[in-house]
Amino acid sequence: MLPHRLRAELPHEGAGGGVVGDIEFHLAIQAEICYDIWENKKAERKFSMDYYECDNFMDLFFQMELRDEGAVIMQYYGEQRKVFLPDLYKGIPITAIGNSAFLNCRALEIIRLPSELKCFYPMAFGDCTALEKVMIPVSVASIADRAFGWCTALKSVWGTGIRYVGEKAFWNCDALEEAIFAKDVVLDRFSGIQYMEMEGEISGESMWFRKQQKS
Repeated sequence: MLPHRLRAELPHEGAGGGVVGDIEFHLAIQAEICYDIWENKKAERKFSMDYYECDNFMDLFFQMELRDEGAVIMQYYGEQRKVFLPDLYKGIPITAIGNSAFLNCRALEIIRLPSELKCFYPMAFGDCTALEKVMIPVSVASIADRAFGWCTALKSVWGTGIRYVGEKAFWNCDALEEAIFAKDVVLDRFSGIQYMEMEGEISGESMWFRKQQKS
């Protein structure tokens, strides 16, 4: 098994002095790139070409907690548009995203979730006003209260394993056009999905909801 590595690409000198570069961090997990972060970011100094352990990198941008059931992302400190979360932290599967972990991350547009994720805590992605699409691993069975509340740019949510959507989970997600959950999903009456039309089953396993069309 290959070690987890993080590669920092050298930025280039900007025309106005200082260093302005396209700095991309790549987290390689068994030779597959699944972490691509920091685009067009200004840097105050040059980054030397070097390699870092990915766990050390995670500790720079995330507050992590190890529990019996797995690793939990407690807080994210970055301001990137794209965040591709790894599957493991210190060799342990990342299974939960904590309460308000990404709250008010208003630059976030794209999030890649860990493949063994089990749950979101309340307000995990609350008020991420630039987030547009979420693909939820089949291992996640429920969406906690207000988990994606006030994500005003969110258009699409796919979670074929989701069997319960909590109170205000998608509250004020006015741009939401479609949601796909397990066919036996239970929706809280204030989930935010109750305003969508049930279009029918997909492959006999999933239920498709679409935004109501104005007459």
